[in-house]
Amino acid sequence: MIKQGFLGGLCLLLVVCAAGQTTGYSIFAGAQMTDARYLVYGKKQETGSKPGGQAGFTFRIPFENRLSFTPSFYYSGKGFAVVLNDSASMPGIDVVRNDLSLHTFEIAPLFELRLGSSATYPFIAFGPTFDVAIAGTERRVLESGATVKRSMAFGSTSYGRFTAAALVRLGIQTRHGFFVFGHYSYGLGSLNNADYGPSIKHRIAGVSIGTALHRKPKKQRYNKFR
Repeated sequence: MIKQGFLGGLCLLLVVCAAGQTTGYSIFAGAQMTDARYLVYGKKQETGSKPGGQAGFTFRIPFENRLSFTPSFYYSGKGFAVVLNDSASMPGIDVVRNDLSLHTFEIAPLFELRLGSSATYPFIAFGPTFDVAIAGTERRVLESGATVKRSMAFGSTSYGRFTAAALVRLGIQTRHGFFVFGHYSYGLGSLNNADYGPSIKHRIAGVSIGTALHRKPKKQRYNKFR
């Protein structure tokens, strides 16, 4: 379901953006701390956060008043460490600790609400985000004390390439097109695909800066009696 939703949403956004309705686009990049809510048979496992980053671009498609459709396409580096108090088929019944790092591409069909009428204004953006894992690594610590580092395996009986989350951004944009925003996303879909495996949902918070690269000028209003 997530896979079909991701691909369908990507195609729809590309069609909309290509239709020439955008009034501009911008680029952004920033740092983030990433973690996960990790449950084994409903029991929460202790996790640790890892630093990551994101970088990408955003289109702007205005609606009425101060509301705009602002789809974003970006790279996101994320990961976490987990201490396993309960064993499960994923990552393995003899694994007591696991450290994961992922490289993902995300598409976020967001709505942005402008909160002020001045040239420099605060804004809030919200909506879902869908990500696809490009590659990943995990470092497993076994009960014996041995450490096994390997590339993450993706499939129907292992980790899933597609996940979804709810995303919120809160920021401010200047009259010159520069902006900064803080973001937080909470996973809605599990990274694990294996039956009887853990529930793994990303949690990400960070700060990014960016700038508008192209903005169509506003139409000037002329007094017909002038």
